[in-house]
Amino acid sequence: MRYRDRLLHGLEEDIVNDVRSIESISTDDQIQDVSLLCGDDQRQLTMMDVLLSLKSGDVVNAKNRIDLYTGHATPVVDLQPKQIEQIQSGESAVLVSDVDPVLFKHFVETASFEQWMLYLHPSQREHVAKDFDGPAKLAGVSGSGKTCVVVHRALRLAEKYKGEPVLVVTLSDALASLIDRLIDSQRGETRPANIRVTSIFDLCYSKLLELEPDNRDYYTRRTITRNPHAVAEHIDEIWREYFLCEANNFDADALFDVVQTLNVRGVFASDYLRQEIDFVRSGFRPGHRTGYLEMLREGRVIPLDERYRLSVLDGLDGWEKKMQAVGAVDDMGIVTALSRHLERLEPEYRCVLVDEVQDLGSLELSIIRRLTKSGINDLFLCGDAAQTIYTKASNLKDANIDVTDRTVSLKQNYRNSRQILTSAHAILTRSLEFIPKCALHSEVLPPEYASFSSPNPLLLTADSLHEELGYAISYLKDQVESAGKNQRFCLALCGYSQESVLILGGTLGLPVLSATTDIRTDKIFLSDLEQTKGFEFDVVVIVNCTSAVMPHPILPEEESFRDLSRLYVAMTRAKTQLLVSYHGVPSKFITVARDTFTEGRFSEHAELGVNIDFELPSPAIPELRDPEVWSHSGKAFLKSRDAVGLSRPVQDAILASVTGKTLLQGQRHKQREWKDFGSFISSMQNPKSRNLVISNEAWQALNEHFVR
Repeated sequence: MRYRDRLLHGLEEDIVNDVRSIESISTDDQIQDVSLLCGDDQRQLTMMDVLLSLKSGDVVNAKNRIDLYTGHATPVVDLQPKQIEQIQSGESAVLVSDVDPVLFKHFVETASFEQWMLYLHPSQREHVAKDFDGPAKLAGVSGSGKTCVVVHRALRLAEKYKGEPVLVVTLSDALASLIDRLIDSQRGETRPANIRVTSIFDLCYSKLLELEPDNRDYYTRRTITRNPHAVAEHIDEIWREYFLCEANNFDADALFDVVQTLNVRGVFASDYLRQEIDFVRSGFRPGHRTGYLEMLREGRVIPLDERYRLSVLDGLDGWEKKMQAVGAVDDMGIVTALSRHLERLEPEYRCVLVDEVQDLGSLELSIIRRLTKSGINDLFLCGDAAQTIYTKASNLKDANIDVTDRTVSLKQNYRNSRQILTSAHAILTRSLEFIPKCALHSEVLPPEYASFSSPNPLLLTADSLHEELGYAISYLKDQVESAGKNQRFCLALCGYSQESVLILGGTLGLPVLSATTDIRTDKIFLSDLEQTKGFEFDVVVIVNCTSAVMPHPILPEEESFRDLSRLYVAMTRAKTQLLVSYHGVPSKFITVARDTFTEGRFSEHAELGVNIDFELPSPAIPELRDPEVWSHSGKAFLKSRDAVGLSRPVQDAILASVTGKTLLQGQRHKQREWKDFGSFISSMQNPKSRNLVISNEAWQALNEHFVR
């Protein structure tokens, strides 16, 4: 935007409109005619150079030409010898001596995944080479090479501080495995022995084994399969059992007042309260959680007064007791357990580099701070606010980390074609206009676009998710037949958990992205949106991008930023080709940026060459009118998706009547209480049965609710 404004500054409105009418299909003669309207010879020549560069997709040259015209850049021939000696490669200047011609040629022609990820652009080198006198933060847009900087900086520091441990820590096992393989690929047998790469949870797990050796079996429950997502699904089932007060455990009743107020607000309490509990766990260790009662809850917009917050803390206490009772532990449970020993942790790493820091909570950051020796180059934090996908309380100050005057940024995107990033960034920024700023942790950086081009992303529709999957698989298999040996492809699925995607992968015979994935072993990978983070593919197809699942339809719209981030992450994994598909109504995230896509039906781009008669696993968002839900008591029913949106009087009427037991009163044995919600609704169809049980207003409201 700022380049365009500088170029057009001072031109008359009709000339500006003529310039804006130029498109990629405009002829050179049309560009020349418009340029001749733009004032003096120098401005005419500049306008022509800029428009021709943009037509060819060379955005970098267009920007450089504008900088030269407006005096923001100086030709080298006009510099004094001493000025030339001071030039260093960066975002504004690249020295020929800084470019490895052999590697660059190989990169352009045959780059493998590792070579693509590891190629160090001049604008990134200064962040690898710079020394900081304390904790530093690198904020970088998607595709700017933050992980590349982490890898190269870790290698430099390991050489600089030989014999002293250097740690690279990131969000998940999958990303840790990826970074570890990149370091191996870069150095091979000469890899420094003092570099360790781990996820935050495995880091905490290893420390717990030192501090609590007698609890090894318990803490291993999370990592015993080396597949945290399989265990996470187990945790999901335990949460459901706890939340519904099954197995004679009624601790979750402490949350019921909050459940009712969330229903009135149209919010699905089970998902929202689990997020809220993890929000508390990520920010406060046991014994310090009363701080939650007064905190601002940054990123959360549903107001909870002290009474409700006390209920959340009681519910959290019950949830932790439940996990301990059944012998299970989740990722935040590992962090929480180690936080009890925070004062006992001693600094042991000379340098720590953190990737995806935007998704680490204050508690995780406090542990990292305690394990890091203070001094030059101690902490190096990398992240992108636009890729925040988890609900956590995160505050560097609370973790005793100060990056004041040591924050740098990378805005140049190298991964995605201009067209792909245009669509992804349009979806991000236009959707953010509907999300309150109080829901965002920090400002989203505007990217500088890559200089290469591709066809516009495709927005395709089909009649069902089965069809979307069938077309997508056929399309990708066709791509594989003509692909180079280093090309890789991804099929990402909205609205399903990683465990469900693993089940679907087995059904479809496709490998699924996970902590153990070696991207060199296959061509096509299946994934949920989150697991694509950190990977890069030549072609990405995202299916099921419908309004029913994206964003989560029964969580606060004002907090949909994390769903938006998940979609943005998956879109920006594509280097040269992106397809997004839906059935029914497309996601509102897509709708706001339809002008950046080429639209059509999936059947126009692929054939259903595979059998689509397969069973889909359970989606992440529960179905409506689940018969199992209607077989529960009123209190359990009010914890279901079907109760979302009910007014408090209607909820109270259900609670009073659907008690979990059958009660008949009077000589005529009129029924006053019902065992389950289904039988209650069936009885209430008869006006005589409703008499003195539920008011006409409440019954009408209940009927209207189910119609909606």
